[in-house]
Amino acid sequence: MEKLSCDILVIGSGAAGLRAAIAAREAGAEEVWVLSKSPPGLGTCTILSGGAFGGALGGLSREEHLARTIESGRGINQSDLVEIFVSEAPERIQELATWGMKMSVSRGFAMAQAAPPGFGREIIRVLMDRARKIGVRFLSHLVVWKLTADGDHGLGTLAYHGLKGTWTGILSKAVVLASGGCGALYSRHDNPQRITGDGYALALEAGAKLQDMEFVQFYALATAEPGRPPVLILPTVADRGILLNNRGENILEKYHIIERPAAARARDRLAQALFRETGEAGRHVYLDLTKASGKDRPLEYLTAANWNYVERLFQTDERPIRVSPVAHFVMGGISITPDAWTGIPGLFAAGEVTGGLHGANRLGGNALSECIVFGARAGMDAATWAEQNRRPFNEIRLARVEELIPRFTPGSSFPSPLRDFKVRLRQIMWQHGGIFRDRASLTEGLDRLRKVEEEVHGYRPRPVPLEVTRVLELRQGLVTARVILEAALRREESRGAHSRTDFPEQDEKSKGRQIVSLSPQNRLQWSFLQ
Repeated sequence: MEKLSCDILVIGSGAAGLRAAIAAREAGAEEVWVLSKSPPGLGTCTILSGGAFGGALGGLSREEHLARTIESGRGINQSDLVEIFVSEAPERIQELATWGMKMSVSRGFAMAQAAPPGFGREIIRVLMDRARKIGVRFLSHLVVWKLTADGDHGLGTLAYHGLKGTWTGILSKAVVLASGGCGALYSRHDNPQRITGDGYALALEAGAKLQDMEFVQFYALATAEPGRPPVLILPTVADRGILLNNRGENILEKYHIIERPAAARARDRLAQALFRETGEAGRHVYLDLTKASGKDRPLEYLTAANWNYVERLFQTDERPIRVSPVAHFVMGGISITPDAWTGIPGLFAAGEVTGGLHGANRLGGNALSECIVFGARAGMDAATWAEQNRRPFNEIRLARVEELIPRFTPGSSFPSPLRDFKVRLRQIMWQHGGIFRDRASLTEGLDRLRKVEEEVHGYRPRPVPLEVTRVLELRQGLVTARVILEAALRREESRGAHSRTDFPEQDEKSKGRQIVSLSPQNRLQWSFLQ
């Protein structure tokens, strides 16, 4: 095992991780490292994002932004997080412009200007340039397997190199977990393929608490053309067209969705409407943009760029395009304080891996703003922690990290069943943990998941780096999948993105947060906080 040490280790190289690293370095931390599975900045949800930052901008007041955020969250947002977020988002967004990010501003939004589909490339470019300029170091192709906390003595991180096939143990005074969500646990999603919930499992097993993991957001308007990957259609583009099923029924009218833009202001109900049409009723839904003439094209950069891109790929000026929901974002995650602290000494977190800010459903544009607001807070507070806890590193602690390396008995299965395991996991989550849920389906999903868990844990990977990497990711993804399904089974109401067909009403007695942690016997233990 390679043995390393640093002041601050940031896990994840999207907007939250990069902003945390910058903040930690600027706050005086000497050795700040960013660790990622992919080359820095790539393989992240940030780079594939629409590039929109929500905030009190372009004439939208902070009071309006706060009210919209809480309305979308169905009243269970953590108020302390929301107040900080709304207050600090405009400053953090302006900071990116100062660092050279090309962007346009409209009411309530700042949009990074880059070529589709990777609008987020401009965000990554600016943050990477800033991080490198001030001396942040990058480690890539590493999958984190375990985090261990040792009180005031810092944290140990065990990671596997997916190309070299070697293990690395890293001691640090503080860790910022910014590893993103878990959209790729679902059959239809718009996340990078390796965003499978590692961070939730890492935090849970390190002793942190998760909250509200039942709230998974499904974006309604992604292309669903046979044989083509899904492409998101922005709400402001969709509103220029008409959503129709193959019976010619107007979807927004049929389901009484009056908010505009519908895909931003009524994300949960629009996704549910499309799922009823495409899943339960077996119909197809189409977005018809053919009657939106060229003179009606918006001048706002992001909308125009998305519209032109979708038109070029799918000829939407000539024919309607088929659309269907995709798993998009997780509102739940690690419980944090306003200082981005997880409750574990030296462990901080930011971005989609955390919960509380968005409540039961996220307002469009708030994800990227969350990353830079709480990324900055996590980095600054990690640096303060590291400064106050300057304990020397020692070999004994590294030996404890080395003891966590899994001892696989080499196998010889060929072809490998790992792809089949992943396909089955995604099918379970889509069918049983998707947009509509009920007790019978969730219970069946947990039973099916248990069988996959048994097979994955009993599987002996060949000593091939790619295969070992996939086993590690699958095991962590299975932990996250179980938490989501159990959380969904326990919340007996419909609220925001969580829709129970056997409990279709929002229940004010359930207006609160579901908290989960691991017991000493390694079992999920649940509590409810109103």
